[in-house]
Amino acid sequence: MKIPHINNLLERRARFTPLISNIRATTAHYIRKISGCPIRLSASYVSKNIGTINMRIFIILSFLSIVTLSIASCSTLPSTFSTETIMKVHQGMSSDEILELFGKPKNISASVCGRSPNQWICTTWEYGEFPYDRASFTFSGEHDSLILNNFKVDRD
Repeated sequence: MKIPHINNLLERRARFTPLISNIRATTAHYIRKISGCPIRLSASYVSKNIGTINMRIFIILSFLSIVTLSIASCSTLPSTFSTETIMKVHQGMSSDEILELFGKPKNISASVCGRSPNQWICTTWEYGEFPYDRASFTFSGEHDSLILNNFKVDRD
């Protein structure tokens, strides 16, 4: 005569024994790999400490998430890019005025703008970093007399 409660316990043990053995073997493998020492883990050690291992993994992932979010929320534009100074920008400003408002650019590039036969050399100044906050100012004219033609400021 079999008791139903004991049968249920025996069935559960039969189902979880391979899982615990697999966890034990995997954990022992990684400990051997890291430390170089042979090790044998009993099922009781794994079942008692699996919660600790999961908690450590959770804490590490939480820490990495916080660091990632703090880095992603950083502004790469200089502090001179306040709303007040951005509102002063308009087409036709000189490059000297832009330097006074925002300081030296991080990147400078020159290219040909317009279509034939009305082409000219344009110079672009960039502040900040992609994909974070950034600004670009495109000027036309010669090196000593650049005039603002186009600008774009992206702040989140």
